[in-house]
Amino acid sequence: MSATKDVLCFATYLSTVNLDYGAGELDGTAFGGATITSGKLDLTGGVVANVRYHAHGNAEFGQDGTIRFKYTPNYSGTPASSQIWVDLYPEDASDKDRVLFFQSSTGGSVKAFIYDSAGTLQGNIDFGAWSPTSGTEYEISFNFSSGATRLFIDGNQHGSTDTSTFTWDNWAHYFRVGASKSGTETANFSIDDLILYDEVQHTGHYESGYSLPLVPTIIELSGFVFDCCGPVESQTIKARPYQSGFINEGVFQQYKFTHLATTNSSGFFSAQMLVQPTGEEIEFKIGPQRYRTTLPATNTDFSDLTLVTIND
Repeated sequence: MSATKDVLCFATYLSTVNLDYGAGELDGTAFGGATITSGKLDLTGGVVANVRYHAHGNAEFGQDGTIRFKYTPNYSGTPASSQIWVDLYPEDASDKDRVLFFQSSTGGSVKAFIYDSAGTLQGNIDFGAWSPTSGTEYEISFNFSSGATRLFIDGNQHGSTDTSTFTWDNWAHYFRVGASKSGTETANFSIDDLILYDEVQHTGHYESGYSLPLVPTIIELSGFVFDCCGPVESQTIKARPYQSGFINEGVFQQYKFTHLATTNSSGFFSAQMLVQPTGEEIEFKIGPQRYRTTLPATNTDFSDLTLVTIND
């Protein structure tokens, strides 16, 4: 599988709760009893246990997408309390562009609530009852699209295709695994190989089983920043994936800048950088000026980069 085709972010959970890939902040914040056990995100025990992630650059879906993961329940049949699998939600108290995906404690139904850009519930989806077996790993693939939303379990469509329609404006700031935005629900499952895609991945039966995308290349970028008078001290260096036409602090930019480093008294900085896929560029913001360039796949000096000034 390609490292980037349709993939927004993914987490292997081999040793940490953090995301392994994404265009935004990768660190996850664990709450309650969330931990890593045998290479899985362990949220078992019927206690508060969840992880919160930043949505910017990691879960910025268009009008459709897919949430896919390997799920191991620590219960059989209907859970004692609703098991919140993923909740994508805004920073404020509204439900703008919210997506809540869970198994209900009422009859064991797998459900999804999808809200539009005004925070109005547009999709109150019930895929029907599901009776898993404790300790068994299942592949879950939730494919949502305005007018055609489907759930697949181990490659087989579960329930009918939902035809609810909705529109989004990417208001979401966070997504949480193991609880809703309140973070108060209890969990009793493990999850592995979480992947978020910005496109629908399945519309019909498929052979279950998948490999994670290729782990991206991380390099060490270091160097000096000078102006006409010499080294520039305390200069902030920021970066984001480059997209032509997105203005500096524009409301409609797809990716927000990530702080890389601040120069020291000699104008020197050092930071780890995610190498963009082949053919794609990175954008730097140094003071008020912006530049675009292609990063090499090995550690490099900032002075060796070919920087192109961005004036759009």
